[in-house]
Amino acid sequence: TTITTTVTTTTTTTMTTTNDNEDKKEMPLSFQRNFVWTISNLVRGKPQPSWDKVSCVIPIILLYLNNRDLEVLTDTCWALSYLSDGCNEHIQSILDLSLISEIDISKYLVEFLDKKSMNVLVPALRTCGNIVSGSDHQTQEIIDRGLLSKLSRLLRHPNHSVKK
Repeated sequence: TTITTTVTTTTTTTMTTTNDNEDKKEMPLSFQRNFVWTISNLVRGKPQPSWDKVSCVIPIILLYLNNRDLEVLTDTCWALSYLSDGCNEHIQSILDLSLISEIDISKYLVEFLDKKSMNVLVPALRTCGNIVSGSDHQTQEIIDRGLLSKLSRLLRHPNHSVKK
């Protein structure tokens, strides 16, 4: 409950900052980096944290998918990887929240597969892998965003962890 309250309070501030008029300043980059890193670490681990406790951060994480900073994108993708590493219902929750928030997670993830930075590419690819391991409908959603067109290049990638 304390984590949820803290995250919700911070989210309201972050959302207000990014959705208000352009003359308002965005949260400092160091804050964004620390914030997304903290969320990423809260949702990781084996055994996985309780879905009821961590699923509240999904709308927050989705807001950072369009961030230009590689460090923020890296932790955003890792958080999504950890959150999507589970049952089909969890994957569907993420996709549903993506649809409701009008932030197309599948589109962003497929675009990130073109990133040169391994720090973004690897967790984005893992998240795509988690989604395609879900239901046929979930797999089709990410295929419809162009996943298959990226795979041939990724299978020839010089880095073993990408090919794996």
